[in-house]
Amino acid sequence: MTDEIEEIIINTPDSSYDTSTFYGILNEAKQEYDNEQTNDQSYYVSTPSTEKNNYYIFWWR
Repeated sequence: MTDEIEEIIINTPDSSYDTSTFYGILNEAKQEYDNEQTNDQSYYVSTPSTEKNNYYIFWWR
């Protein structure tokens, strides 16, 4: 740990949240993050095409 990080921790005020409230906030944030990731991934996942496309790639030297 660097001196700067230690100083930040020392000077941070005590939390007003109890343990269950704190973990509830973290769980909500993680759920929102997971939902965003799912939405982002579904945007990039291609849907199967009903058209028949046959492409062949040949590598030679």
